[in-house]
This record gives sequence, structure tokens and C-alpha cells, in this order.
Amino acid sequence: PYQTHHSVWRGDDGNLWVCGQKERLQPLPGFPNLIPPFVEDTVLVVSPAGKIVGEWSVPELLRANGRQGLLCLASQDNFSTASSGDITHLNHVEPFPAAMKPGFFGPGDVLVSLRNINTVFVFDSKTGVMKFACTGLFVRQHDPHFVDGDTFSVFDNNNLAPAAADHPQSRIVLVSAPSQAVRTYFSGSANHPFFTPILGRHQWLANGNLLITDSCGGRAFELDRNLQ
Repeated sequence: PYQTHHSVWRGDDGNLWVCGQKERLQPLPGFPNLIPPFVEDTVLVVSPAGKIVGEWSVPELLRANGRQGLLCLASQDNFSTASSGDITHLNHVEPFPAAMKPGFFGPGDVLVSLRNINTVFVFDSKTGVMKFACTGLFVRQHDPHFVDGDTFSVFDNNNLAPAAADHPQSRIVLVSAPSQAVRTYFSGSANHPFFTPILGRHQWLANGNLLITDSCGGRAFELDRNLQ
């Protein structure tokens, strides 16, 4: 009965972390700039038996952490911040893995991707406090993953122009939270085109290789540690 979508991530305890959404046809108290109809994205934790054991509203998380301005990016009116429709487009949630050595991030932290506002953030599921956030470092991104206790990777669709116009390339980037440094790990090129304006996933394999789904290209490919 609850509309869920995009990624499904199994936590270490067996519960499922998923993206949820509520179609709001009435105003949401405390958010006068969100004009119905609009989508309220939610982070959900669901037991294997189908019981909801955790729920966070994305607009509430942003407001509670002083980032309510991100909900106004769709407006182009000088005198109004009114926004409606698919405002944030949550497309991935992922808990910090128990087997990973903690660093800047640790147990209880959750990695979140909001495609339509080009934002990725990490919040503490116990307190709701946002520990790290970055906006505008990628364009229409998907599928971030914790790489280690200080770093996460992001599938940057880099959807800046039609492929036929300027030959843009998608890329995989690494974001270091302590230093706030951003490094391109792999990018498409003229010799090895890789561009998917929507969709797309990547997966770090046990041997250190990287598996990439080039959705609009209709293929998947695997890179070794030398990016071959």
C-alpha cells in the first residue's frame, strides 16, 4: 500500500532500505512553498515480513538541518519560491555497512541521493542530524555507495546536453568527506564512450573491480583496478 521505487538495499540486519514517496494533494504543514500536487520523498526501512520499522521525510530532514532552501530550486519566480511536482526525486538510500571500518562515517549513517536537486547527503539515523552534504558536484546523479569510512562514490550521469550536441560523458566520482575533495575515478571518452542521461548503476566487486550499468547504452561493463 506504500508506493516505493528505485533502489532496494538489504541492511546487515536483513531489513530493506528503500525509497518511498507520498503523493501530496494537500499542503504539508511547515512547507508553504510546496504547492500540491507534489511528491514528498521518504526514506523507509521495511522488515522482511513487510512491516515499516523506520521512516524519515526528506523535506523534514532538509528543514531540520537548515537546508530548506534546496526545496526552492525549481522556482524561477523572483517573488515566489513555490515548487510542485517531483521536487527532489529520491533515487537511492544505503546504510553504512557493519563490516566497514568507521571513519568520518560510521554505524547508523545513511547515504541519500536526491537527483532533481543534484544533492547527496549522509544523515545519522539515530538523531536525524545531517553529517555531510554536497550539492552541484554532479548532474542528475544516481546510486552513491560507501567506499570506506571517509569516502563514497557517485554515478554522475553528467546530463548537461544531448549526446549528439556536445558529446558529454557520464562518470564515477569519489567524494572524500573530511577534505571535501572530489575525484573522477572513471569517465567516458571519445575512445570509450559512456553516457546515460538517466538511470545507471555501479557496483564495487570483492576483487576491487568496478561493474557499471550504462542503461541508455544498453550494456554493462567491468573495469579492473587499472581501469581497463
